[in-house]
Parts: sequence; structure tokens; C-alpha cells
Amino acid sequence: MTNYDILVVGGGPGGYIAAVTAAKYGFSVALIEKEAQAGGGLGGTCLNRGCIPSKTWLDNAETIERVKQASKRGIDAQVVNIDMPAMVKFKDRVVKRLSMGVGALLKSWNVAVYNGTAVVHDLDNVVVTSAKDKENEVVLGCKRLILATGSRPATIPIPGADLPQVLTSDDIFNIQTIPPHLTIVGGGVIGVEMARIFSAFGSKVTIVEALPRLAPNLDEEVADALLKSLKSAKVTVKTGVKVEAIEPADSDAEVNVVVSCNDVTERIPAETVLMAVGRAPNTEAFSELGLEMNRRFVKVDPNTLKTSRQDVYAIGDITGLSMLAHSASVMGERAAKVAVQSLNGSDSEEFYPFPIDYAAIPSVVYGEPSAASVGMSQQAAEEYCAKNSLTLSIGRTIFGGNGRAVASGMGEGFVKILVASGDCQTRILGIHIYGPMASELINEASVLVNGGADVKSLASVVHAHPTFGETLSIALHDALGGSSHQPPKK
Repeated sequence: MTNYDILVVGGGPGGYIAAVTAAKYGFSVALIEKEAQAGGGLGGTCLNRGCIPSKTWLDNAETIERVKQASKRGIDAQVVNIDMPAMVKFKDRVVKRLSMGVGALLKSWNVAVYNGTAVVHDLDNVVVTSAKDKENEVVLGCKRLILATGSRPATIPIPGADLPQVLTSDDIFNIQTIPPHLTIVGGGVIGVEMARIFSAFGSKVTIVEALPRLAPNLDEEVADALLKSLKSAKVTVKTGVKVEAIEPADSDAEVNVVVSCNDVTERIPAETVLMAVGRAPNTEAFSELGLEMNRRFVKVDPNTLKTSRQDVYAIGDITGLSMLAHSASVMGERAAKVAVQSLNGSDSEEFYPFPIDYAAIPSVVYGEPSAASVGMSQQAAEEYCAKNSLTLSIGRTIFGGNGRAVASGMGEGFVKILVASGDCQTRILGIHIYGPMASELINEASVLVNGGADVKSLASVVHAHPTFGETLSIALHDALGGSSHQPPKK
């Protein structure tokens, strides 16, 4: 048996950051990843089957749309052909390059990487079965264990969910042909992004969502704008409907997605169905530890990431605190620092002085226009201010008045900033962006929400012109009484 100070199970954006962080402080660290191999595999779902593949294809989709609009700018261009196998190969090259970069990072910090499936019996009995040779097992031990096993696509228990035409996000990025009809079950982030991709590729796309509105986790005004954008791209969106079954159709290549609403049943034909109904945590590898659970998720202290066992930490999707890649990275760094402190015989929070504010972690729906949010929604801010006797001011601006956006042909969208004042304080509660480059602008917005600086001093920051980022400054001034770049507030 080989022993390490810290053992990390899972090589995704939380796991590899945890491993590197611990190694930085001189401790012996090993990481187990079932997909790790010489040609890549590290990086978890995000890098291999999620964030990176989808952004690669979203960029393809945006390129197609830019070419279609090029004639308006005096450029004679047209889409000749979409080569789906070539797109898959390009995506694979992107994934491999980044995954190998993760491997190189771990190697540079002397983190031992084991390619195999882990079963955690206890900290002194972690069995790793080789991914290449199922007969080959090694036993590892550790003083501290960080669980970063991630999640898998969830499914709904309906007849036909196992038909070959039904794919998940694990499968669809290897599809070799563009489906003429694609039905997406689920109107969350994954469903919306895949709708944008395949609509641009030429599929007739239908989204079916059980909840009353699309993208229910977004600010309602942003979600409404997103819905309008999808409809303008000829994506059919059905909300408030229940998927009853997926049935084989007359053609071997087709199925019907059976949905119901108010006792009315409808059959939606499709060559391919994408199941995008969320994700389920992977907890099987450590079930013998007997950790306290919170429904399907591992219960942890949200600041230290300690589980019910003081020598075991859990991060990322398995905690249910925030199922985002960048959240997992923050949790991984925090868990590693807490583990290092405990190995040094100290639990002082001076090593990690600030609590993780999960409510202020940004989220993004990618594509153009993209949607991004950080902090409270408008509804939550209104309730918060009413409860605490604060005044809520809402600052707005539109990209249609932004020089950089209009020059780029991307004038659709808006920025909304929620500012609370009273009790001798003024603070930004939330920022919501729908428009060009929202996925980049949200990073500055996160600084505004998290920074704790005086709001009026933030408003004095000068932005370069012409830039998309000027919209943040204008919206903030609008919240504080009015911007000289806009007409008077009504």
C-alpha cells in the first residue's frame, strides 16, 4: 500500500485544483481519475463533455450566424457546408489540448495521478482498479481525503428513455450527423445552449420544460429576453408541460416525445432527443464511509467543506451547494487549505479569512446574446429590501445605445444593476446582463457585488470607450440617480 498525506478522488475542476493547492504547501498528494490517460482525460465533465465542448460548438454556431449576417456589412459570404465529423474532431483536439495541460500542471507539482476507478473503504483502504486492466488493483492510504467525484446526467423514469435516439450531454458531442428534428427535454442552461447550437447547425429544435418558464434559475427579465431570442431563432419552446413517454415512430430513425399539459396530449416527432433535466451526484465510490447526507448530496460545512468525518472533505457537484465548474474550483482550493491546516495542527481561519459566498458566484448561459447574473434576482432583492427596510434602486442601460455593441452589430440586450440603500450603507445586491459579451462582463460585475467597496467610489471608475463594459458604469450611475449618457429617469 502507498500512503499519501492527501488523496483526491476525481480530476475535474475541483479535484485537480485541490490537488495542486495541497501540493503547493509541500504535502504528498495523489489524485485518482477514472478517465486519466496519457492522451488526456483529466478535467472532468466540464472539460471533456460539458463546458469546453459546448463552448467550442457555440463558437461554431456564432461563426455561422456571423457569416449569414456578413452581407449587411458589405461582405459577400455564405455558408457552404457544415461538416459534423470535422466539428467533432476539432472539439476533440481542443479537449485533448486542455486535458493534457491539466496533466502537465499536476506533474509540475509532483501530484501522483492514478488512472482508474476508486472504491473508498476507509482512508487506509482506497482501492483503485486500473482503467486499462480490470485485474490490476492498487491500494492507497491517506491522512486526509478530498472527494471530488462530480455528477452525471440525470434522467427521468419514463417509458422510452433508454431508446437509442435518446442522448445525454455525455453523448451528443460525438454525434456525427445533424438531426433534422431535435427535441430537448429540459429548459435549463444545458438545454438552452444546445438549442442555440443545433438551431444554428440547421436542426428544427423544440424545448420542452416542466416548469412555467424557461431558465428558471435566471432573473425573470433575463429569462424572458432569452426566450424571445430563442423564438427569433425559430426554436419552439413549450413550458409547463410534462413528458410522459418517448415512443418509437413509424420510421426506425424517428421517435415521438409524448407531452401533456392541462389534460391535452401532444406528440412531438424527432430523430434525436436530448435529455437535459439536470445532473445527479456520483456518490457510489465512497458509500462505505457512512457520511451524513442531505438528500442525494454529501452534507458539508459550506466554508470548510468538511463532511461529518473531520478527515474527509467533499467539493463540487456532490455537495449540491453550487453545481458550477468555477464553484468546484473555489471549493477545491478551500478544502485543500483546510486539510493542510489540519495536518499542520491548526484550524485557524487566518489561512482562509473570507467565507465562500455562494450567492455571489456568477452564472452564465452562453451564446450570443449571452445571459449572465451574479447576486440576487430582482424579485429576491425586492423581498430583501422590504424585509430590511431598505430602498431598492434599479439602474438600467441598453446595448442599443452602446457604441461598441452597435458597431459590432450586437445591439440587442441590457444591463440591470440592483442597489440597496439605507441604514447608512449602499450596496450592490445583484447585476444581470443580457447581451453581447455578457459572459466576460459578468467578471467585473462579480467584483462589484463581492468587493464591498463604497458604491459611489465604484461609480467613479473610468471605462475605456468604446467598450461593452461601459454599460456597467452607465447602469450603476443610473441606479445612483441618473447617467449623463441616458435620458432622464421616468
